Amino acid sequence: MKLTTTTGTGIAATIPKCDLGEFARLDDDVKYEVLDLLQVMKVCLADPSMSLCHLATVADQNGHRRGWSYKTLEAKYYAFRLSGDWHKLVNKAKQKGLGKSRWMTDAVVEHWRTLCMRHFRSYRSAYIELCAEYKAGSKIGDVDWRAVWADHADLCHQPVPPKVPGDMPLPEGWSYKNFMRHKPTQIEELGARQGRNAAKALSTHVRTTRRGMEPGMQYMFDDLLHDCKVLAERQMVRVWELACLDIASGHKVAYGLKPNVWDDLAKAKVNLRERDMRFMLAHVLINVGYHPDGCELHLENGTASINRRMDLLLDDLSGGAIRVARSGIDKQVASLAQWGAKGGGNPNAKAHLESHHNLVHNRLDSVPGQTGNNARLNAPEDAAALERMTYGLINAAEALPPDLARRLAFPVWDMQLFREAIEETYKQIACRRDHALEGWQDRMERVWRTSITEPWRGEAAWWALSEAERAALTPIIMRDGCHDILRKSPAQVWVDGMPKLARLPDYAFAMLCGKDLAEKRPCPATGEIIFVDKTIDEEPMRYRLQSCVDEYGMRVDLDEGHIYNWLINPFDRSSAWVLGEKGEYMGRVQRQNTVARMDTEEIGKAIGRAQRDLAERLEPLARRGAKIAKARLQTLEQNNALLKEANGKALPEVPETPSQREDSLDELAKLGLARGDDAHLD
Repeated sequence: MKLTTTTGTGIAATIPKCDLGEFARLDDDVKYEVLDLLQVMKVCLADPSMSLCHLATVADQNGHRRGWSYKTLEAKYYAFRLSGDWHKLVNKAKQKGLGKSRWMTDAVVEHWRTLCMRHFRSYRSAYIELCAEYKAGSKIGDVDWRAVWADHADLCHQPVPPKVPGDMPLPEGWSYKNFMRHKPTQIEELGARQGRNAAKALSTHVRTTRRGMEPGMQYMFDDLLHDCKVLAERQMVRVWELACLDIASGHKVAYGLKPNVWDDLAKAKVNLRERDMRFMLAHVLINVGYHPDGCELHLENGTASINRRMDLLLDDLSGGAIRVARSGIDKQVASLAQWGAKGGGNPNAKAHLESHHNLVHNRLDSVPGQTGNNARLNAPEDAAALERMTYGLINAAEALPPDLARRLAFPVWDMQLFREAIEETYKQIACRRDHALEGWQDRMERVWRTSITEPWRGEAAWWALSEAERAALTPIIMRDGCHDILRKSPAQVWVDGMPKLARLPDYAFAMLCGKDLAEKRPCPATGEIIFVDKTIDEEPMRYRLQSCVDEYGMRVDLDEGHIYNWLINPFDRSSAWVLGEKGEYMGRVQRQNTVARMDTEEIGKAIGRAQRDLAERLEPLARRGAKIAKARLQTLEQNNALLKEANGKALPEVPETPSQREDSLDELAKLGLARGDDAHLD
């Protein structure tokens, strides 16, 4: 149907081109009705003498349609004939928005929404305040009560009073139901009631993908408080965890546990601090590694944070490859802070690690001593009774003999058992294939097994077999249930990317941690140094001073009795780092682990290492003893020659061959060591 038709009267039954956009925004039913009416108007205007007959015929044919009665068609015909405006044919009752009150202006709606923000718990209260303001004579938006008086059918013939009367009627269309059609949007409601962070849930989200990202390109750090209580230092406490997640692989590359015990000296609970984050960062960048093409560290401004001075230091140490990105804390506007507005971390900026935390909570939901994610609201009802029972057993253990106290069965786990459970849980999470991690389209793998009861094996295991073995196994793995295409596990993706990682040099540890985190102690004479810190390790940590080496693997001698700064990284206790008295980097010493008495092979290796250490420590003494023995031998030779010359009686001849001479030197050296003669001489 054409939208433009010229009639005999000169009036175009048309919709002007400039109005086509407005016409397109009408409802479909209204548009098609206008087009039908334009066709009727075309016929009527072409022959005005027959217009009324044609309208009667059309009304009779469309009697089933609302708004197509003869009277209505006649009124629309004359209105269109006089104006030529297609708007006269629009059925306003059918078109949403065309019946809006003239007093419901944009300014009034904005004023109403402002009141709704003030009364965010009840919009009825906002409406009551709006009516009260209006009847008090205030201007609501751009509507004044005097203009309403002058336009009101029952009041316009009366003079406008100087003050608004108490029974002044509300403008047309100002009912509560009408105002609720213009209430704030849902995102505005959420922002007014809960704040900006809550409103983010309804805002536009930035979608990202890890596809194409390699391990080591982005690390995410965060703290976690586990939802259960364990025994630590005679206390029933929750456990803090500081962790680092590689975003590309979804693998947790480093973590550390710290019981939230009460410290009597500090008169406070032991929490995670900046020092823990610095130790974690040093462990990841020195021992784990980072991608040389660029590595982004996602930190917080809260617990998992570092001094901004460290940002420049990391940039220098890595040649610009490492960059720090902070998720930030919202509500840092000064006007909000002065009223005590609480900031909260942005969970969207660390969604990968937050989802991993949730997975950990789900896997550990059967651990005794559950507290719930909010102990005040959803703790188990027997939590308080369980805690009283545990402390009762702790007190009883002090009164019992040690052998009986060790046999007491506590209803919660101790810290060591919890560490083992965490380690096993993380191993299972890292090796899982039945995950739905994003960006795994290119990380699928063909897997096989010889029996449905065996675990899946990957392509690497297949190609490690000989050609004859693969030929023999092919008919077996082609059976149903013995071959598939599965997702790679996070651990497998991480291991595949590890060879590309670069690591900061050892001296970077001294720059990241420094003497402010160290313990000052003299170098002992025993050849080993012992540290005791049960928050790090239940057993004493012994380190062999003979193995102190620098970043180049060269041996570094430590002066006995000299004061050094000793650093033990709680995330890697295999080494102790040694700094000078003023914080200069010296090297690292290896830990000396205890050996099980039944492991004879390991005992033999440990004895060999101890003997080598002893030989290394005595080597300067043997060197000095050899010098003394050589000097004595020369004296003996000289005296023997003189005695021969004097009386012709020679003493037993001194061996002349080189091998015999060396043997004699060794014997004399051993003799000097055994007696300790002149061992103190240089």
